[in-house]
Amino acid sequence: MPYLQRTPLALTALLHLAACGGDPPATSGTDATSTADTSEATSGDLTTTDAPATASETGVGPTGDPTTDAPTTAGTDADAVCGDDSVGDGEDCDDGNTDDGDGCSAACVREPGWQCDGSPSVCSDIDECADALDDCGDDATCTNTPGGWECACDPGFEGDGKRCQPAGATQVVTGDSHTCALLDGRVKCWGSSFYGQLGLGDDENRGDAPGEMGDALPYVDLGADAVVVALAAQGYHTCAALESGAVKCWGRNIGGELGLGDSEDRGDDPDETGDALPVVDLGAGAHAVAVTAGSLHSCALLQDGRVKCWGQAVFGQLGQGNINPLGDGPNELGDLLPFVDLGGPVAALSAGHWHTCARLETGALKCWGQGSEGQAGYGTSQNYGSAPNQMGAMLPAVDLGDFELVAVVGGGIATCATLAGGALKCWGANEDGQLGLGDTVARGDGPGEMGDALPVVELGAEVVSVAANERHACAVLAGGAVKCWGANDRGQLGLGDTQARGDMPGEMGDALPAVDLGDPAVSVSVGAEHACAVLQSGAVKCWGRNQSGQLGLGDDESRGDDPGELGAALSAVEL
Repeated sequence: MPYLQRTPLALTALLHLAACGGDPPATSGTDATSTADTSEATSGDLTTTDAPATASETGVGPTGDPTTDAPTTAGTDADAVCGDDSVGDGEDCDDGNTDDGDGCSAACVREPGWQCDGSPSVCSDIDECADALDDCGDDATCTNTPGGWECACDPGFEGDGKRCQPAGATQVVTGDSHTCALLDGRVKCWGSSFYGQLGLGDDENRGDAPGEMGDALPYVDLGADAVVVALAAQGYHTCAALESGAVKCWGRNIGGELGLGDSEDRGDDPDETGDALPVVDLGAGAHAVAVTAGSLHSCALLQDGRVKCWGQAVFGQLGQGNINPLGDGPNELGDLLPFVDLGGPVAALSAGHWHTCARLETGALKCWGQGSEGQAGYGTSQNYGSAPNQMGAMLPAVDLGDFELVAVVGGGIATCATLAGGALKCWGANEDGQLGLGDTVARGDGPGEMGDALPVVELGAEVVSVAANERHACAVLAGGAVKCWGANDRGQLGLGDTQARGDMPGEMGDALPAVDLGDPAVSVSVGAEHACAVLQSGAVKCWGRNQSGQLGLGDDESRGDDPGELGAALSAVEL
């Protein structure tokens, strides 16, 4: 229902009626301002406050001269008669009639949102949308109406037209066999809950049987007034960055990856959710703005550009120059948890299974942790961050050649980077063609393989974003198409078969089909053997392996490994 506003013309009309010799109309004792449904659109009035009006009222534009908002100059005929085709004293306009709704009212007052010129008056509607006089939101469309305008949120957004926010899911993240979606500051998770990674206070899977999704699927209880701004998942745990700057993690905790000073799982018992689930102690004054999760470690990016990591460190993935875990015992967190020294402030973080990467504010890329497959990107198979003198200024930037870094994704035991101009480069493990280079040769584990020597991934269009896991990767392309490559034994590439792509010449670029999702996508996330995309509508669609219900379709049948399972046949996750 449109949300409308109207200029209060009553007093103005009364004054002009008096000037024309008319009697003022009777007024009722009711308040002229009332409210209406604001869920679809608004129409505006530059001369009023933000007070809403009934949906039956017409939105109106400015009164007076449209350039100054001053009243138009009246004529000089002392014997003015409204409706006589001559603008006289006390008249803003006179169009030869006494009708309302044509720009010149029955009282010869110029109606808001109209411009009237000459005598007799010729009135034309002011296009508030074209003249930028409207108050529509950034994600709304303005439609001009006679005497006013109407604001409607764009497809995929909801609100009153002045303020629009994404409808449906704004983010989806995938662990090994579970999935979570961010919905207007709240979280829903489905799939495997063996370690409590769904955060629902039990170890029952969700989404693998009918009747478990939609309203039947509870939101994750993260405590009173908790508003989630970002999610991360990998392996068997999930983390959330809250609007307050706090971080909460739940699920498996064998390596201290939940950051709670012990190795006890959280989220699999009813007394471990809500306010009973502690926040990760990041130290006095710490305010987290983002979080990332590896298999057995997690990291938070703080508001000041510094980074803290906790969990297992066997490959140096915590970046402390040793292999000592942090967060699985007392006195290891808070102010005692060291910052990761990267030589400068960080703009973004992403973790793979056993390594971590950061985009610095300078645009440089640094990675540390496991390097056995070349995933660190330094032309060697050694680990970084596991021994002294390997971090800070001693940790080199990854050589991406003549490209500017846009974003980085730590994908399992590989890494991918989106680059300026829509290019994509990936390095690390490649036994299934997950680097998308038409072979199964690892990159980044030997000299001369990075920089300009590392080919770009050919996808036939500019890359907007990428997601990767241990054996496959997916990218969102300009225009919203999704393409996936690598292992495909569970249909995780979404192509209606189980044939790998990217491990042989001639399989990438235009030869690689897009996943048929029915609508354009805005983001994609990749689990161990499944993938999920958020569509422009806010809907979520998932495909690939489904043994635990991680596709959220009310069964445990995989999708994408047989023809006819994608497109319109693939249902959106009911949230």
